[in-house]
Amino acid sequence: MIKKCIFHYPHPINENPGTGSEVRPYRMVKAFEQNGYIVDKVIGYGKDRKNAILKIKDNLKKGVRYDFLYSESLTQPTLLAEEDHFPRYPFLDFNFFNLCKKYHIPIGLFYRDMHWKFPEYKEAVSWYKRCITIPLYKWDLFNYKKLLKILYVPAEGFKDYLSKEILIKSLPPGCKENVDIVNAKKVRKDRKTKELHIFYVGGVKGIYNPYSFIKAVNHCKNVTLTICTTQEQWEMNKERYKDLLCERIKIIHKKSQELAPYYKEADVSILCQESNLYMDMSSPIKAKETLGYGTPIIISSNLSLSKVVQKENYGWVVDANVKDIEKLLVFLSEHFEEIKEKTLCAIDAINKNTWEARAEQVATELMEFGKEI
Repeated sequence: MIKKCIFHYPHPINENPGTGSEVRPYRMVKAFEQNGYIVDKVIGYGKDRKNAILKIKDNLKKGVRYDFLYSESLTQPTLLAEEDHFPRYPFLDFNFFNLCKKYHIPIGLFYRDMHWKFPEYKEAVSWYKRCITIPLYKWDLFNYKKLLKILYVPAEGFKDYLSKEILIKSLPPGCKENVDIVNAKKVRKDRKTKELHIFYVGGVKGIYNPYSFIKAVNHCKNVTLTICTTQEQWEMNKERYKDLLCERIKIIHKKSQELAPYYKEADVSILCQESNLYMDMSSPIKAKETLGYGTPIIISSNLSLSKVVQKENYGWVVDANVKDIEKLLVFLSEHFEEIKEKTLCAIDAINKNTWEARAEQVATELMEFGKEI
């Protein structure tokens, strides 16, 4: 039986994604295809989406059946999805969703961002822009409640801030299994040195703050750290870190597709953020990227994701202060058997955390509604 679905995303998809928000839609499309679905895509700016919708309308009139429609939202309101944010196609997307609903196609949407409900949005966006965007964010939610079978969110914590009138399920990011590196880690022989290799990918300003980790590494003679961040961020913030840098700390500027050699060399990766109500309940792409390489993770205890790491046993949770981090790093540099154990747990956790597994979850859950017809 032919498996066929619709993938909706109101923006062009980058074939070489760099940021987390670009990675997710690209990987989810590929995952549905990898799982055997013929995917009719409604993606791009308004004109491209309109043309794609016309083809799907024609298919529906001819009796073509779709198992489900899956959509990914943007960080901005749907009506502002054009390149210049002018709402040229104000009714296009939700009218299409309504059409699919009339044809009994179950619809699920991943709600990427809810920052507009938190104080940080007020601090970052001027009042006159908020007068436009906040009503449009609410308009999106109004339509989601009317049209969706499932609203997917990045993490469980999001559910507390959304209406109970709609079924909400968590759909954290997935990972890409990097088989060669995983196999290499699986057969890695005992170390003759106690040098611990750490890898960090992320920002170096604001809530993304590896300062305590860098300071702890500076104090640990048997620990090396490679930091991958954008050149722009590093140039703007390097003065803050200059007194902590040493020959064991290296700064690189690489894109996601260039990170394999660094994950291959790393014993562990780190994920750290300042305490922040909104970000504490997020699920960063990088946390699952490291899993795909079979690399266990050290994560700061303030993040909700730390509970997942503890449950699946593929890393360590630590309070983000220099003393506790330093203590953990010294312990790991002297107990490589601990790293091997967590590495095997990370490898074991890959299959249920791949992008294909996420796509299969969506298909299974949405098609349950299709059975009701």
